[in-house]
Amino acid sequence: MQEEKVLVPQLRFSEFDREWSNYKLGDVCQKIQDGNYGGSYPKSNEFVDVGIPFLTSKALGGNGVLKENKVDFISLEKHKELKKAHLKLNDVLFTNRGSNVGSIGFVDKRISNGNIGPQLTLLRSNRDRIEPLFLYQIMTSFSIIKQVRSQDSGSAMNFFGITATSKFKVVIPQQEEQRKIANFLTTIDNQIQTLEKKKSLLEQYKKGVMQQLFKQELRFKDEDGNDFADWEVKKLGEYLIQFNEKSEYSDQYPVLTSSRKGIMFQTEYFSGNQVASKDNTGYNVVPRNYFTYRHMSDDLIFKFNKNTICDKGIVSTLYPVFSTKNIDNKFLEYKLNEGFEIKRYALLQKQGGSRTYLYFKKLANMNLNMPCVKEQIKIANFLLAIDKNIDLVSTKIEQTKTYKKGLLQQMFV
Repeated sequence: MQEEKVLVPQLRFSEFDREWSNYKLGDVCQKIQDGNYGGSYPKSNEFVDVGIPFLTSKALGGNGVLKENKVDFISLEKHKELKKAHLKLNDVLFTNRGSNVGSIGFVDKRISNGNIGPQLTLLRSNRDRIEPLFLYQIMTSFSIIKQVRSQDSGSAMNFFGITATSKFKVVIPQQEEQRKIANFLTTIDNQIQTLEKKKSLLEQYKKGVMQQLFKQELRFKDEDGNDFADWEVKKLGEYLIQFNEKSEYSDQYPVLTSSRKGIMFQTEYFSGNQVASKDNTGYNVVPRNYFTYRHMSDDLIFKFNKNTICDKGIVSTLYPVFSTKNIDNKFLEYKLNEGFEIKRYALLQKQGGSRTYLYFKKLANMNLNMPCVKEQIKIANFLLAIDKNIDLVSTKIEQTKTYKKGLLQQMFV
């Protein structure tokens, strides 16, 4: 005879020992309602610059954090017309469809008088049974994620209606324990938000100071405190050396992927798979510390990556390879990947259609305003120090999220 499972979490506060209770989500919420307004859904000309917040799934994003710049607004009159899904303070939002299905948000003062579209479902707690913050935390727990995954077909059309959402199983303790758990996890959420805000501020600072540096509104001095020489307009080709070595047989060197996230082994980028041709003979060879980039783009963004992960790798022939001379490589990376000149130049290369081509010869023909090498090094080191701070904060964010994820698995049944 199978032993009945005891409903207690693996990790809990020592002052609590009572067993938790099984419910369906509909049993602990006084309201579960999506924003499916049919023909009354706001038309494009009914959105306004200032008014009542109107949220769709784009305002939550994949991590459930509110993206204020993605919140739309409707008039008070339209809000009154769309009656059934008015938000209240401490409601929980559930993304019921799309690529972010299952993402959870919490209604704070910024959006507490708002309204929602059909991609979102509001969950309003029955406070006699469940605390709002505990409802939010349990909706982010592994238990709910597992139920969403088990029913999500992966189709863009798949969604969780009100009935399906009401049937989610939740296991909850007494409200005193709920409050303690929710307050503890909310403290961790606040730490994550503080770190994310710090990261955003550092990124904004870097963007602003980089514009000043590249426009020469901000200049460094040399070691003696004197001004560096004036910048000069140069052809980029003066600093680049095209490299044309090809692989002589298949899999001669590791296949690399040059992406917007950087350069990496293709098997890592595609989770253990290699998507290159079975026979990659004739691929471009990329020695260590050489640059490569994809010579075509659909959005005018080109990413230049330096091979720092192996002595030699190979990339598709769509990726030119080059080394440099008489220039600081790190400065060149910043100039090409984050400077304004290449974006303007790329726009000039666009010749109808949606795709822009930047072959090596075109790249070499681009004019860049360049400082002397010593000033290049100072600029690169300054920006690199900011990047290291951003990376440090990013690491702390991921560590804290991992810590919370572990707690969610252990503190809920």
